[in-house]
Formats: sequence, C-alpha cells, structure tokens
Amino acid sequence: MTAAAAGGDGPPRARLTFRVGIVGHRPDRLPNDEILLKDLHETLNAILQDVRDTSLAVSKEEVAAYYSAQAPILRAISPLAEGSDRIFAEEALALGYELCCPLPFLREEFEKDFAEPGALEADSLRRFQNLLQQARAGAGLTVFEMDGDRAQAPDAYGAAGRIVLNQTDLLVVVWDGGEAKGHGGTVHTLHEALRFHVPVIWVEAMKPAMWHLLHTHADLTAAQSRSAQPPRDRQKLSDAVASVVHAELRLPSHATNEIESHAPGYFAERRPKHNFGIVWKLFRNIVTDGKWAIPSTSIADFAAEIRKEWSVAADGGAVPSAVADWTNSRLRVGFAWADGLANFYGDAHRSAFIVSYLAAAAAVLAALLPMAVTEETWFEVVCAGIELGALFIILRLMRLGRIRQWHERWTDYRLLAELIRELRFLVPLGGGKPLPRIPAHLAVYGDPARTWMYWYVRAVAREIGIPAARVTTDYMRDCVDFLDHVVGDRESGQQGFHLAAERRARMLGTRLRDWARSLFWLTVFGVVLRLTLGSLHRFGGVYIPGADEVLLLASAVLPAFGAAFEGINNQGEFIRISKRSAAMASGFEKFADRIALMKKGVPPRLAEAIPLSASIAEAMVAEVVDWRAVFIDRPQ
Repeated sequence: MTAAAAGGDGPPRARLTFRVGIVGHRPDRLPNDEILLKDLHETLNAILQDVRDTSLAVSKEEVAAYYSAQAPILRAISPLAEGSDRIFAEEALALGYELCCPLPFLREEFEKDFAEPGALEADSLRRFQNLLQQARAGAGLTVFEMDGDRAQAPDAYGAAGRIVLNQTDLLVVVWDGGEAKGHGGTVHTLHEALRFHVPVIWVEAMKPAMWHLLHTHADLTAAQSRSAQPPRDRQKLSDAVASVVHAELRLPSHATNEIESHAPGYFAERRPKHNFGIVWKLFRNIVTDGKWAIPSTSIADFAAEIRKEWSVAADGGAVPSAVADWTNSRLRVGFAWADGLANFYGDAHRSAFIVSYLAAAAAVLAALLPMAVTEETWFEVVCAGIELGALFIILRLMRLGRIRQWHERWTDYRLLAELIRELRFLVPLGGGKPLPRIPAHLAVYGDPARTWMYWYVRAVAREIGIPAARVTTDYMRDCVDFLDHVVGDRESGQQGFHLAAERRARMLGTRLRDWARSLFWLTVFGVVLRLTLGSLHRFGGVYIPGADEVLLLASAVLPAFGAAFEGINNQGEFIRISKRSAAMASGFEKFADRIALMKKGVPPRLAEAIPLSASIAEAMVAEVVDWRAVFIDRPQ
C-alpha cells in the first residue's frame, strides 16, 4: 500500500519520488564504435547516479518533513525498445531504480519488433525479457501494455511517448540532431516535452559526452548552435541534474512561502470529533425543503464516509473493477481527508456568516423592543444583554474565522480534493496533469499550479505512477465504465451532483431574495399604516394604544431581517452558483453522451479515452478554480 493510501490520524504524506524517462534512437542511429557506446553508457549512468544522489540528499533536508518517512522511490521510465531505451534501463536497474515500461502494443505484439529478421540487436527478444525479469526481481516493475494498432505504428509509438512524458520529471533524449524519420519518434517526443515544460537532457547520440539541459525551444536552438563545443565536465552535468531534481522535489521558489505556511497546517490536521457548524445545513434544509430536523454533530471517519463511492475489494462489499480497486485503494484516504476537512471548514464558515447576519438583525430587535413592549428597567436590561450577546457572537465568530482560517482552509482543501479526484480517472489511462488553461479574468486570483495544493498532488501522482495493465478490450471497458461512473447521470456522479447543487442554490437564492423583498414591502406597508394612523389620531380619529410603537419597531426590524437575508444570499453567491452548476450539469450530460457512444459498437480504444478524460478533468478543475475565485474574496 502506498503512502497516499495509508491510514493514520492525519492527512497522508506522499512518498518522495523522482522519475527519469528516456526516448532515443535505436541501434541504427547510435555509434558503432565501442568507445562511443561506452561513453553513452557512462553519460546515462552519470545522469541516473546524479538523480539518485540528489534525491537521497533531498530526503535528508528539512523539506523531507513534507514527505512520508519511507525511503525515496527512484523510477526509470523506458519502453525498452532496442538501443537507447535498453542501455538506459540497464544502467537504471544497476543503480536500484524501479522500472516502468509503457509499451506501444500489447507485449506479444511488441515483441515482434525484436524477432528476426527485423531485430537490430543480436538476441533482441531474450534481452528484452531479461530486462523485465531483472526489474521484477529488483526494486519493482510496472508494465503498461497499450492497445496500439500495428497498422498505425507511428501513432502507437507516439502514444507511448506521451505516457513516458506523463510519468517523467526529467526526460533524457538520445538524439543525433538529425531530422525525424517519421511521426511519433524521438524528435516528436522531444518537442512535446518542451511544449509541456518537461525538463530535457539531450545527449548527442554520436558524441555521447556532449549533453544539453533544455527547458524551452529557445534552449534547443541555442544548444544546436553549440554542438561543436568540447564536452562539458562531470561537475556541470551533476549541477544540471541537481537543478532539475531540486526544482521538482524541493519547495518551488514561486510558492515556498505559501507551502511553508500552509502545508504543515494541513498535515497537522486531525479529524474533529464534532461538527458544530450545523447552522448552515439546518438553514439550507429549512429554506429549500422545509425540514427542521437538526443535523448530527458527530463526524464519522472520513474514509468511511466515502466508502460506497470509492469502494475497494478489501471492503468486503460489492467487488469493484480491477481499475477502480487499484485507483481507489491508492487515492481514497488522501481524497477523504481533503474532502472531509473541506466540508468541515465550509460548514463552519457558512454557519458563521449566517449566524452573524441573523444576529445583527436580532440585535436591532433587542435594542428597540423595550420601546414597543415596556420601558421597565428589568426588561431593558434583559434586552440590552441580548443585544450585547448578539454583538459578542458576531465579533467572536469574526475572530474565530480569522484565527482558524475557516474560509481559506475551505477553499484550499476543496481545490485539493478536486485535483485528487481528477487523478482518479487520469491515472488508469496513463496519467496526466489535471490543470486547465486559466482565463485572463481569473489570473489575478493565482495560478493553481503555483499553490501548495498542486505541489502536494504532484507528489501523490509521482508516487503512485500508473498501474501494471494490459490495455485490452476488457480493461478499456472497465476504464470507460469508471469514467462513466464519475460523470454519472441525472441522479449520480458529477452530473447528478451539479443538478442537485443547482436546485439547492437556485431555491436558496430565489427564496431568500423573495423573503427579503417581502420584508421590505411589509416595511413600506407598516410605515404607510403608521403615518395613516398618526394622521387619523391628530384629526380626532380612533387611537389604538401601542400601535405606533409596534409599527415603529416593525419599520426598523423588518428591513434589518430583510437585509440579513439578502446579505446571506450575496455572501453565499447562491444565484451565481446555481447558474454555474446548471452549466456544469449540461457539460457533463454531453460528456455522458460521448461516453455512451464510445460504449456502443466498436470497443473503446485508449486513443479515444485519453483526450476525453483530459477534457473532463480540465472542465472539473476549471469549475473549481472558478468557484475558488468566486469565494476567495468573500469576507471571512
């Protein structure tokens, strides 16, 4: 069981993990000279050794407190094609790395690449099998056999390259600097890596002592112009590798202060025994459904609360698919803590502002009530005490909210939970980064990639990797069913959630607004009635004792409660939430239609499911980023 899945009395820390991937030429574009081949071995060994040494050094630094206490994971990502892939894998296994092998085809089909007469290495198939066996007997082996079509081989190799990128923190590219022979090979993956901001060390295939650290296409252009320079020394390579490892494993410079100030607080969280922020749910249930039942204050184990939705085989109930079992078992505890704590602090924050608005109106009532009822001293003292108590409650809640950061924790933990939720269906399809393109109008609220929540999710994703799987028709049906389960229908999944959220928010918004308007109109009526009765009395009409005081009280108190209802409505952004939830439900309905089409007729393929899952993840993260932008500026 991974650190991300382990139980405990607080949120789990991810295990410190670093992943090095390889793409490179086959033997026909590598040196024939034994000395140059030895240089290639030594350069790849040096890179892997520097990654290992730097990762182990980081695990002894202060930053290690943000990871689990388990030994670091070092993982090499190689499809084990002939040539560069295998040289890299050999050096990685000798240094104690785990091996992860995304194969472009099912294994039996991929092994045809290594059969005579097409093989480019002597005894190629046996060498491939020996590498797998060596990894299995060593630190560990994961083989992800993809469903590539031999008739579309370049696309299959390109798809495997994208999985390598998804699972890589540093990509080693063995390239001779020449043109690509086709789509989906080394050059294509190199450009994809730079486009997706994966750091690259380019090792020149025909001059293996020459290497270049690349972050952008501009770096590549500059490196190509420097290719005639003499080899750089060993220390410079160590420094270059260390800079990449530090950038991934240490706290990022752009978010160090935020992570140092927020992540320790998250890891220090403990499950509360009671949730006293029940006013929000009670208020919501009264307004929307007329239910007056007081919600329970006890809090169950967070993982137990989501056991039905995130079931695993170990639960002993309905047996989930192998895909669901593998993914849920590794992500359930991490999601449960983020989701449970987000709900807890969300309840506290929303209960606080509801109580504060209503207490403010109650303070107005208490202040004016003696005027309408009796001016006896004892009653004035009681009402003054009630008024002071209401004001004290407001000030106390404001202070508690700031000190305990209910609002900030709610928005942070909700974003964290949703980022983990997206991993749930991206990982079985080869992984991915669940980040949207941030609209310009939301950029002012910060890039999610520069938050401690994203740093934490990156660490979780590095640790769990991808499952050992054969992407057969049955596997893809399980993945698509799993995706269908996440998307859901009108009663379940994300679609059902947003439909329910739209209904609740719409009813809350419209009813609170209607109540506020009704109270304001009642105030108008009361003011007119008071003026009318006063005029009648002055001209000798009937005098109603106490009517003037009662109407004056109503004229002050009714708008106070009307303003309280409107304030709760504005603070909760219920109308805006209802519109956004309706749009999300409509979007998920379209996703459900696409999934339904995918499940009909021709069995689903990985090439279809990956872009669909990426679109769903992008929509889900974009929604929660927009939600966070709505609430981040709300008063605390």
